[in-house]
Formats: sequence, structure tokens, C-alpha cells
Amino acid sequence: MDAMLRCMSDLQVPFTNNLAEQAAKAIKVREKISGRLATREGAERFLCLKTCLQTAKKQNMTTFEAVKLCLQDQCTKILTEG
Repeated sequence: MDAMLRCMSDLQVPFTNNLAEQAAKAIKVREKISGRLATREGAERFLCLKTCLQTAKKQNMTTFEAVKLCLQDQCTKILTEG
């Protein structure tokens, strides 16, 4: 029970642990607006970039730095560092 209420006493602990659902929400919104993600390859690229940008943000990396690494085909540097 203490672990379930830890967010009340420790402000470093997020209220929700549902980050995966929050990340997927942006994808569903994009899909609803456009009606679809045009191709499987396009969807995979979109998801890769989205994942890298979210991970970079958590590592205090700027969006510019993250996009630069992705354009250099070095997204794995973002995903493996931490």
C-alpha cells in the first residue's frame, strides 16, 4: 500500500505510471486527423522519431540535438544512453 501512495509523499514519483498509453495517444490523434498513416514504412519512421524525441527529452537533450542524431541515422545513441 505504501508503494501505491508514494507519489503523495515523494514529488519525484509521477502520479501515473502510464507513460506508454500517453505516448500512444499522440499516434492515435494523428491517425484520426489524417485518417490513416500512409504506409507501414512511414508509420515506423514516425514511431521511431517519436520514441527518440521522447527519450531525448527525458535525458535533457534538446530537440535539435535529437533530430540531428536521427538524421545522421544515430538514433540508437539516444535510446541506449541514459
